[in-house]
Amino acid sequence: TAIYPFQVSHKQQLLAVGDQLGTLHIVEVPWSFRHSSSSEVASMETFFEREVNRVVYFEKLAKERGTRGGEEEVGGGHQEFEGSRILEEEKAKEEYRIYLELENKLLTQLGLREDLSV
Repeated sequence: TAIYPFQVSHKQQLLAVGDQLGTLHIVEVPWSFRHSSSSEVASMETFFEREVNRVVYFEKLAKERGTRGGEEEVGGGHQEFEGSRILEEEKAKEEYRIYLELENKLLTQLGLREDLSV
């Protein structure tokens, strides 16, 4: 896969995207993607400032809960979170494995790939 920008003129920019099968897509980059609006910078700065304040607030809240509730309560919640996160990762890996099997089967049926079944 490759992506190449190309400046046709100061008013037009093209983007060429190609993949491993040789398919080439050429699209024009819209003006709004090349130039920021007048309030975009201020809006993004405000957004990031809010997010930083939110993170600081929740870190402070977590510290307060840790000192009031004791380490066991906080640690237990963390272990439950870790366990659910691991289960979600395993489920995602299994779904991805199934997807790869289906993709391989389809490409084999279309004659684009030799059978890679294990």
